[in-house]
Amino acid sequence: VSLLEEYERKQKFANVPMMTILDGFQRVFGMDIGPVNAARAAAFSAVQLFSPLKRQVISYATGEGGFLRSKLFE
Repeated sequence: VSLLEEYERKQKFANVPMMTILDGFQRVFGMDIGPVNAARAAAFSAVQLFSPLKRQVISYATGEGGFLRSKLFE
């Protein structure tokens, strides 16, 4: 397996969780149902109040950190 193919395989593996999360966001934000809107607002408020979780979410979303990245590219 070439170096480029190995890199591609690792990247695909690392990107699947983020793609799944983004698909979930699209589904949740695509709904205009009262209880879903309330749950979504509560979840975002909770993340805003809990700084360590907020930092982890931002780090993962920007590709700067996270368990998978550190283990895949050692």
